[in-house]
Amino acid sequence: MKYLDIKKLTAGFAVLGCLVAGSASALTIDSPGVVGTIVVGEPASDANEAIWVNYLLSLGATTTSVANLGNPAANHTFTTGINDFNGTVSSASSLKDTTGNNSVPAGYDFVLAKYDGPHGGDVVFATGGAAFTLPTAGDDFFTSNLGLGLSHFVAYIDTSKTPPVPDGGSTVLLLGVGLSALALAHRKLS
Repeated sequence: MKYLDIKKLTAGFAVLGCLVAGSASALTIDSPGVVGTIVVGEPASDANEAIWVNYLLSLGATTTSVANLGNPAANHTFTTGINDFNGTVSSASSLKDTTGNNSVPAGYDFVLAKYDGPHGGDVVFATGGAAFTLPTAGDDFFTSNLGLGLSHFVAYIDTSKTPPVPDGGSTVLLLGVGLSALALAHRKLS
């Protein structure tokens, strides 16, 4: 009889845990993985968005800066959260999705999500190369609360990472020569 009571109690806690976890899923600018925001992200173009992401990545944590960037140049407000991220992106190593899809595939380090509306803007996320699901609404990042929907996203590879240099076989060659020298020395001493 007590066994059934424990099962019911455990199930109740599991349901309560799911409800609490479900209500705490909103991301803010200070959430892990959020680089920061860009307001007003217009006019959006592949080249401008890469410039904006690079500028945001160059700022330190908890920084707000107004800069006149892009072509044509326009004032944008860049705000970073409590997390500090560094990197460099290029539109040449990017993936743009304008279908409304919010699933970013693995292999990309940073993602710019464009949220449209009268007071919309962009949010930049650091994914660390993992697949990522973007929020479909940007209201948690901007003060307008006007139902800002996801317009598009651009996923970028961090081009500042130095790719590993492949071994041309010299390590194996040196190991072989060293082992051969040891074998010859052992024969001579024996």
